[in-house]
Amino acid sequence: MWLYDPQGVMRFYPCPLEVLGDFIPARLKVYEERKRFMMAELSCKAELIRNKVAFIDLVVTGKMSLGGILAAGTAEALRGHGIKRKADIDKLKYIPLAARGKGDSPEGVASEESGGDEVVAAANAPATHKGYEYLLSMHFWSI
Repeated sequence: MWLYDPQGVMRFYPCPLEVLGDFIPARLKVYEERKRFMMAELSCKAELIRNKVAFIDLVVTGKMSLGGILAAGTAEALRGHGIKRKADIDKLKYIPLAARGKGDSPEGVASEESGGDEVVAAANAPATHKGYEYLLSMHFWSI
């Protein structure tokens, strides 16, 4: 049978096993890429949930009071308790192979070597409430 091979070239395959032999490695690469994407998405969601749980715990136990504090003070307090900003969590998201450059990490997320300066700069940057809106917009009457 005549079929296109993984490189897009028309080729004659005498039996179905040869078709499988050519296409299995190509499909495995796609499956690995999809797995990396799904794991990165789940990691982002898990980190968001961890931060929400920590924030709710701080408010419920009285370790952090939101009344009478300016937004910038709230952001500093959240940072002091080790709660991450949304932008920091979004850095965990997966970058597809097609969008990556040659020097990017194979996992599709920022590596410590390449993003070390950005992490230090983010830690020294003044905290604003914009990065914590995912926490501050929660309905507190429900907790």
